[in-house]
Amino acid sequence: MRTKSLIGIIGSVAVVFLVIQGLKIYLYTSCGQYRIFEPPCSRLLSAAETQAFLDRNQSLVNELIQVDLGHAQVSFQEESRCPGKSMLVIGHSSERDCDALNAILRRNDFDIPYRIINY
Repeated sequence: MRTKSLIGIIGSVAVVFLVIQGLKIYLYTSCGQYRIFEPPCSRLLSAAETQAFLDRNQSLVNELIQVDLGHAQVSFQEESRCPGKSMLVIGHSSERDCDALNAILRRNDFDIPYRIINY
């Protein structure tokens, strides 16, 4: 009986450890913001506001596209959980581009919600 209890405890500890490790990997290897916790709807812009932001910051958009020329895309996506609101989406084809994309955004004090996705 003690052996079964000990094996159960060890098994439970192992499962918890693996779940925590998986969560850490998921959190820290995500490329862009908001991998798990989405921003509140109040922080999101309307589609028109997001498009206006892209139009005003065309040099920044071009710089982001240059990171993965021919594959990178900068657009916005309406958020179904927030009717009338959208989030900027930066798409790229290679995981190695994440650091460069994030560096550009940090350098430009990027202050609107965005998501970087690898497709």
